[in-house]
Amino acid sequence: ELKQTALMSNSMGYLGKVFRMAVQRRLLHMGASTSQILDFYVAMIKALRVLDPSDILLNHVAGPVRRYLKHRKDAVRSIVSSLTQGTDSELYGELKKGGSLEYGVDEDDEEAGPGEMWMPRRRDHELQSGTATASGLDILALLVSIYGSSDLFIVEYRSLLAEKLLANLKYLTDQEVANLELLKIRFGEESLHSCEVMLKDIEDSKRLNNAIQSKLQSQLPADTWTETDFAIVSENYWPAIQQDSLLFHPRVSRHVEAFQQEYAVLKKPRKLHPAALLGSVDLELSFEDGSVRAFTVSPIQATVVLHVADCGTVSVSRLTALCECDEEELLRGVSYWVNKGVLREVGGTDSDRHFEVCEDQSALAGNDRFTDRDDAEADVLMRSTAAADAQQKAASQLIEGYTKGLLMSNGSMTLERLHTMLKLLVAGGSSGINSSGMSSDARFDMSHIQLRQFLQGLVDRNLIETVDGLYL
Repeated sequence: ELKQTALMSNSMGYLGKVFRMAVQRRLLHMGASTSQILDFYVAMIKALRVLDPSDILLNHVAGPVRRYLKHRKDAVRSIVSSLTQGTDSELYGELKKGGSLEYGVDEDDEEAGPGEMWMPRRRDHELQSGTATASGLDILALLVSIYGSSDLFIVEYRSLLAEKLLANLKYLTDQEVANLELLKIRFGEESLHSCEVMLKDIEDSKRLNNAIQSKLQSQLPADTWTETDFAIVSENYWPAIQQDSLLFHPRVSRHVEAFQQEYAVLKKPRKLHPAALLGSVDLELSFEDGSVRAFTVSPIQATVVLHVADCGTVSVSRLTALCECDEEELLRGVSYWVNKGVLREVGGTDSDRHFEVCEDQSALAGNDRFTDRDDAEADVLMRSTAAADAQQKAASQLIEGYTKGLLMSNGSMTLERLHTMLKLLVAGGSSGINSSGMSSDARFDMSHIQLRQFLQGLVDRNLIETVDGLYL
């Protein structure tokens, strides 16, 4: 009825202006979550295409939404999460439609000519302020067109997949494999090759863990054997993984070393290098009052409580020396056990506090398993995200140095020439970086749009200048 009324009264332009103002006022603000904005955008596309299949109305109303999403930091991650979260998401339904992610044919293409079925594009003088996009794009293509390239989505999916796989303690990958196959149809196989390798790593890890565990279990006495397994990853294909040092407690390290030795035999000449701060440990702690408490914790948390149990009362400086880790990391581990009532502070100085085990646990026993698995998985996600952020910052500094060096050596340069030179400088070496800011042996592959945004940041910080399209 609304469509018929708008057409009969020639008020489609007025309708677009009113709707656009309402969207800007009621939706595009920090009080609305990114997922809410995306859900609204998807619903708006469907509704406005019913009113106006030519997309003129959609382009006008959606312009502010597209600009707002482009500058909202978590928008890409929200889109990728929605694409891969399963049947509850409308975007997942769009992903399942299949078909390559291609933009519609430009109706005004002068080189290709008008074609036999050419019709002039309908115009509306009241709705010309909208952001022009090719008409007929599906919803996923419209979201990608906000950023001008699918590169950002590939990088974000790779990061999100790594987080899910590292937190997947049972090596279940069926859903992720299905998602990847759908994404390959839409985004192309070549751009998602590293994600295929990541999933294969997890499948190989499951097989290797079963083989090594069976052998170790047959070699060690039953009362000393503890199951230890690893997610074994190909470093060059995964996002940055936190590699800070940690010396495992002797009860743990002997099992880790035995696993490493068996792996070296099976996969000779490869060697296993544990990321000591990642992962989870299942602990069952017995106390003097007869209480038993079970926890699933991070490696640093497990190492801390085992050392305190061995030493009785121990200082932070002593714990830091025993763990061979950063003091800030160690204090986070100590704080966890203090909050759980397992450790308590017993004096010391402000600069070197002392802790001991609290043996009276009868009132707290039995209430731990409900949240600790989630805490351990959250810790893995936090650390992998922190590592990626640190790597991205380091890579940005590297690109900044190359850029300033090129401009000092060559004078003014266009965006295209800068892009070419940066690609040549870091092509195919171990110091190479990609658009995610992660070290690998891959070439530099920022798109022109991403590089323009990066250079604009340098201009805003007064590190370089831009005049008439030239950077200097």
